[in-house]
Amino acid sequence: MRYAGLLSLLLLTFFFARAQDADSIVTRLPPGVFDMPHVNPKYIGKFNKPSNIRVILGTQGSGVEYGSVKNTSPGLNTDLYANSSNYIGAGLSYKLIDGDLYYYLPQTRIQRSEEQTLKQFKLAFSYAAQAFTVRAYFSNMSGAIVSGAGENYQSSPNISMVRVAVQSDYVFNHKRYSYRAANAMSAYQRKTAGSFLLRAEFFYRELGADSGLVPPDREKAMVFQRQTGLRILKAPGLQLIPGYGWNIVAFKGKLLVSPVVFAGPGFAYNFYKTTLGRYAYPNWEWSSQFLVSAGYNGARFYSSLTASLETGYIPLDPSYFSSTTLKAYVTAGYRFGYIEKFIPKSLL
Repeated sequence: MRYAGLLSLLLLTFFFARAQDADSIVTRLPPGVFDMPHVNPKYIGKFNKPSNIRVILGTQGSGVEYGSVKNTSPGLNTDLYANSSNYIGAGLSYKLIDGDLYYYLPQTRIQRSEEQTLKQFKLAFSYAAQAFTVRAYFSNMSGAIVSGAGENYQSSPNISMVRVAVQSDYVFNHKRYSYRAANAMSAYQRKTAGSFLLRAEFFYRELGADSGLVPPDREKAMVFQRQTGLRILKAPGLQLIPGYGWNIVAFKGKLLVSPVVFAGPGFAYNFYKTTLGRYAYPNWEWSSQFLVSAGYNGARFYSSLTASLETGYIPLDPSYFSSTTLKAYVTAGYRFGYIEKFIPKSLL
């Protein structure tokens, strides 16, 4: 993670310079931008190249804390190096359909006197209209570490975490604010605008801990009660999270800065297995995300640098999970037109 930020900035500068050659930053609009129907044309435009291909390079660090309210107060885990890795990704957008694949690079992580490897994989698909987006994703992490409250101890590096979700965001001020421009630069924000957002996410998550989350000499039944010896935790759930996004533009939209924030509640029904038996427990939980992206939105090339901070809190009574994830990644893309125009009609 030490050099990933510098490398990302260098890549962003390179693609930014390439984009300037193809479409210099001047006060006029790019020649490939046109009015978009059903929106305010003074604020939002569309590209004559409706599709794009992109590459993504990033770094990520996350900390997960597991504790009990019987002996400590919940807090966010700041040990972001415990589960850290760099990743590469590739994406393809055809009109309103997007697909992204992320591969987390093998990385040796020094954890106390041991050396372990964290493995991650993520796949996402989305449909992005102007008023709303729908996104489905699958995320798998193995070899993770969970820290004890106050970081007094850590689990063995063999925790697995899986999350499958379908997520939808609604944009209230979609006639002036482009969520597509903020997220994927697939639309053109001509003037600065903001909007309230509403996110709904149906999810299924699973955590596996073959050797347990807490060392045997620290796991006391009077502290963790029914969660003593937690081995498997599965939960379907729903999050309903309000948010706000703001697109700040310069040079009539060629330069774009987009902060977005979400924070709100969720509900899950947990099924878990411990050394004492099998149990079920419904709970309310909380999560938040702050994301800011800055980049160049050209008619042919685009590039952006993004940083995000995500937090979560899951109470199980008396135990709890809290998490913090910090990401930074650079995206560079190239726009192209309609593929079907180049396919012989005999094949259609």
